[in-house]
Amino acid sequence: MASTTNSKREERAQDRPIERTIDETKDSTRKAIQEVKREIPEFTSAFHDYQEQNINTIKQMTAEFLESQKEVAKSVRSATSAGQASYWNSGLGLNMGLWPYALWSYPQDAVEAFARMVSNSAENVIATTRLSNEVMLLSMEATKSSLRHAQSNSRAVSRYMVESANDLNRAVQERK
Repeated sequence: MASTTNSKREERAQDRPIERTIDETKDSTRKAIQEVKREIPEFTSAFHDYQEQNINTIKQMTAEFLESQKEVAKSVRSATSAGQASYWNSGLGLNMGLWPYALWSYPQDAVEAFARMVSNSAENVIATTRLSNEVMLLSMEATKSSLRHAQSNSRAVSRYMVESANDLNRAVQERK
């Protein structure tokens, strides 16, 4: 009987460090999770700032490009209307030397084509930004799904480990 009591005391003495270690691990994990939660507003703000910066950059690019094209249009119009050289007026020089601005000899068509080109470029940049946002969202969804699967697998592994430990304990107890 005394050996059984001593054996139980020894088991409890051995269980304490294990429980303390597990409790410390739980506490460490809890602290790490709290720290990550505190960072969420920072990441949200960074994502928002990133989006704002992209939108402003697109706006600025479009405005600067359009302003530069005003100057190009004025210069090409001036060159085509000046009639200074027969080379330019023949159309050959204009088409070869100033392509893609050769259309400026037909101002209305040129303006419409150019406006479509600039509009398409801006829409492509915006579409690319939207696509990158969707990829980020899909990545977040994939991470969430992976974590759900990992949680399910972790529960199953934990359950199997407990069952195996209990089976081992029963087998040892039956041998006594």
